[in-house]
Amino acid sequence: MAKLLETCQRCGWSHQLSFVYHGGVPVEHPLCPSCGDGLRWEYTFEDAEAGGSAAALRAAIALDDVGLPEDRSPRTLHLQARIEQALEAHTGSALRFTNIGGHVDLELRPYIDAARGVAGAKVVACVGQAVSSTGLLELLGGINAQLQQGAISAHAHAYGAPPGAASLHPFGTPVSLLYQHVIPEAELESGAWVGQWEAAGAQAQWAARLFAQTARLDHPLALAPRDAYPVGPDYDGDDRSAERLEREVLEPLLRFAPDADEIRERLQRYLEALGLEATPDPRGVLTFACDSARVEVATVERGGRLLVSFSAVLLSELDLHRMAAQDAELLPRLLTHLNDQLLLGRCVLEPQPGASAHRIVYETTLLSADLDLSELAVTLAVVAEQADAMDDLLQEGLGGLRADQVEALTAHRRQEGPPPCDVRPLLARLEARQVPGVRQIGAEIARTLLAESLEELRLPVTLDAEGNAWFSFGSARLCAHLWEDNRATWLTLSSPVLRNLERVEGVAVALNDLNRAIPTGAFALQEDRHILLVQTLPADDLAVEELAYALVTLGELADHYDNILQESFGGQLAAEPRPTP
Repeated sequence: MAKLLETCQRCGWSHQLSFVYHGGVPVEHPLCPSCGDGLRWEYTFEDAEAGGSAAALRAAIALDDVGLPEDRSPRTLHLQARIEQALEAHTGSALRFTNIGGHVDLELRPYIDAARGVAGAKVVACVGQAVSSTGLLELLGGINAQLQQGAISAHAHAYGAPPGAASLHPFGTPVSLLYQHVIPEAELESGAWVGQWEAAGAQAQWAARLFAQTARLDHPLALAPRDAYPVGPDYDGDDRSAERLEREVLEPLLRFAPDADEIRERLQRYLEALGLEATPDPRGVLTFACDSARVEVATVERGGRLLVSFSAVLLSELDLHRMAAQDAELLPRLLTHLNDQLLLGRCVLEPQPGASAHRIVYETTLLSADLDLSELAVTLAVVAEQADAMDDLLQEGLGGLRADQVEALTAHRRQEGPPPCDVRPLLARLEARQVPGVRQIGAEIARTLLAESLEELRLPVTLDAEGNAWFSFGSARLCAHLWEDNRATWLTLSSPVLRNLERVEGVAVALNDLNRAIPTGAFALQEDRHILLVQTLPADDLAVEELAYALVTLGELADHYDNILQESFGGQLAAEPRPTP
């Protein structure tokens, strides 16, 4: 075995690594983990392993442009020259780095595995960043099974290992996700390498897009992702329907809306009917447990309207400074991508009250005036189920504390309060369709009822080829899409706020700040290029007033913020003509 000894002359830190020589020399730590000073690297080789003189190999190791050791042995230099000749013949340039679609850099490196007698070029591309965990290794295994060639593995340094090798790092170690594929030397000579090189570029680009879409989670969330950015029919002019709906529908509704005490009494009646014995705390908040998640249900006033809020703190005690050292926008980008996948509500990052740490909150709201038992049951069940799924996945990748862990740690410091009510029996009864008062009408009947509600509201509507209804609010467009799953019928309202962003730096932070401030809905990122404003409502008992409230709120938000976001990040408004293909 070859060996690497890393030592720090400043503080005395040292580390030894044994490895199989592959034609490149690994570096475990670019800087001393103890004091941050530069390290000294010493390598030893066994002649039979390396396929050459150990003394010659030690002498061939030199420092590269950034001060890291690299293999400059004659065999490696010969392969490097052969790779550059092949690239020159095919592309007109000997550069070993090639940018693919603006997202991924492919590199062709010399590759030698003397033990197996393999030599050639290794295609390497960084397709994402993550932190090490067992969940990440499971995800990589699933993705590698879909690749036609090569494999993706996690590495804490830039040199990597042979395709298919899995590196084990301590939990929480920042790692690069490297796509790798070896091309034999004979194919460099024959020209057959070009097909493999182009296929590697396509697969690396697909993998990079996949990791961006899954927001660097350690496991893909199978919730309700939107498959495509909504575009809709051509824009046909300015429309101020939101103003009329506000004046003619919502203002009368608010005038006779029930107060908070009436809504809380209604909540208690519905919970009794659902078989849930929840006791409010001194603030009037009801708490529900679903395994590790805790969901709080309360009445809140936002924008002059009384809403019923469902919220769950997914993770607490997050060290934002440590994460920012790797990627300053890691968490905001994760959450804004995740908001494009959630069935209900939004996730936001916010400072933790009374602490220097941050937390991730998952929340959604319903208009209180038309709250019914079916809406409450389905919304509570879905929020609890998604919170319980997300807190584990997020914790694997980010650390922090789940709600049940915080509860256990702080139980001795707070006064005894009502225990959370277990919501899992409700989930089982909903799956078995055994909850009185909860019905599922299906998308076709819901489409007929939606058309009747829109006629009652006298709202101008344009239908697209898929039967989705489109509305105009100033410079904003809004799409209403009906669908169903095994639990409920849903109405998803989405506004294509901006498409084809010109600048992406800072956009995730800006959208997270907006999500903390708006009364309902969620700003989401799709493929780092498009901004959506989206909200999903249970549609089985959707009242016309609730539909009007959702249309007005999202329409006004989209119409207000699309211009503001365009000034900062460029891109095209929904009302602007789409470029012809």
